[in-house]
Amino acid sequence: MASIVSSQKPAIVHIQTVQATSIKVLFDSLRDILTDVNIHFTKKNLWIKAMDSSHVALIYLCLEAEHFEVFNCESDIIAGVNMTSISKLIKTITPQDTVSFTIHSNNPDKLEIAISNSGKNSQSVSLLNLLDINEDTYEIPDVKYNSVVKIPSTDFQKICRDLSSIGDVVKITSNSTELIFEVKGDFATQSICIGSGGGIIQSQHEGEEVSEEFSLKYLNLFTKSTNLGNTVELYFKKNRPMIALYKVGNLGRVQYALAPRVSEDDL
Repeated sequence: MASIVSSQKPAIVHIQTVQATSIKVLFDSLRDILTDVNIHFTKKNLWIKAMDSSHVALIYLCLEAEHFEVFNCESDIIAGVNMTSISKLIKTITPQDTVSFTIHSNNPDKLEIAISNSGKNSQSVSLLNLLDINEDTYEIPDVKYNSVVKIPSTDFQKICRDLSSIGDVVKITSNSTELIFEVKGDFATQSICIGSGGGIIQSQHEGEEVSEEFSLKYLNLFTKSTNLGNTVELYFKKNRPMIALYKVGNLGRVQYALAPRVSEDDL
């Protein structure tokens, strides 16, 4: 179905995917971490690289052009958006829908969002006001993580949620045989251990075990991406941010990097 608004307007960016629910879940999970961000459109992909307002978490999103039904972008384009606003405009998406994002050459300050349902022969079109955002540049160092663990995303979500009822900080230890989550609160302590061949789907570990403390508040925000896929990959390295990687359907991936907490003993 052609866009109602765009039928007679040339586009400098036009992308479309049937994986609309993945897009919906993605932006819904990002809106509680990021506020105003730049979406970068290139010939090969669209990407976001941004930190939360407290500069504790770094988010890197990359969706590959080859996995979209339509992906037309002749030159690099930056679109500044408010994450809550874009999430509100796509919250009505259903599994049967197709979603497209378009920027027209004669209206470059608007992002057209069209949600189409061929079975119902229906389409809703919204025009989102784009923002002029001063963006900091973040470089992601090429670091080899010595511990990589893949577990069911629902298990990771439940662990983070359950431990949050006891304390605010979780100590995560990863070694060659298990992944251990420990929390200490005012009224109790708790540990959860996942072993290889059980809850751990796949793991790679080199060298000594890694043990760091992280904010459960942020980990729970990351797990809002649970519905993007069945698994989450967790990356650990001593004195480095942990990474939680979720696949966005088969469009690409989103990575959440969280800095470890620094204890007074380390200062």
